[in-house]
Amino acid sequence: MAILLDYHPAESKSGGTQDEFTLQGRRIQCGDLVWLQGWIDENPGWSRKRIARELCRRWDWLDGCGRLKDFAARSLLLKLEGRGQVKLPALRVNYRRARPEAPSLEQWAEPPAWSASLREIAPVRLEKIEAGGAGARRWAFYLQRYHYLGFRVVGENLGYLAADRQGRDVGCLLFGAAAWRCAARDRRLGWSSPGRQERLWSVVNNTRFFNPALGAGATPGQLFAGRGGPAD
Repeated sequence: MAILLDYHPAESKSGGTQDEFTLQGRRIQCGDLVWLQGWIDENPGWSRKRIARELCRRWDWLDGCGRLKDFAARSLLLKLEGRGQVKLPALRVNYRRARPEAPSLEQWAEPPAWSASLREIAPVRLEKIEAGGAGARRWAFYLQRYHYLGFRVVGENLGYLAADRQGRDVGCLLFGAAAWRCAARDRRLGWSSPGRQERLWSVVNNTRFFNPALGAGATPGQLFAGRGGPAD
């Protein structure tokens, strides 16, 4: 399997390269690699997941909410292994948790098809998805059943369930953490590498959008513009 790396060696004053580079938004030096491999070897009983979480604690690698960025750490470790710069323990296939069952709704029946303009159903109410909330199961079910990418997501996410003025569910939205590097986006925003690192927290990726009632031309921005209530 090919691994695409955001690997950019630092240029030295003499025109060559230094023994450091930027990966996953972090500066990595040759000494870091030596320490990292020794640290991994000292803990042969640790899984890859455990190594990633402990590395976050060692490096104080946290997101804006103070949570460990273990997904980013896993990605960094896999990229380093792909370059042959570290050797990770074997993947523990037999210890993997079974994938949770697809969300379902009891006594679900396909609703009759209908369509409307945003003006006809406004104001639209957007319910922020909270684990265990009333709309969370319906939201997950709709995405799993009707979106071609399904419901399975990873990393930081923020979801919304849209309902029209009659209380009918009319759309699902899902936003995830922004990609570290995206050339088209960075050019559009005029971001340099330092600027991206400082402002990336303010950008999200729209990873799922589903609203059959409004037709294929509708956008997430239209739902936000047509909603009622305070902003999150």
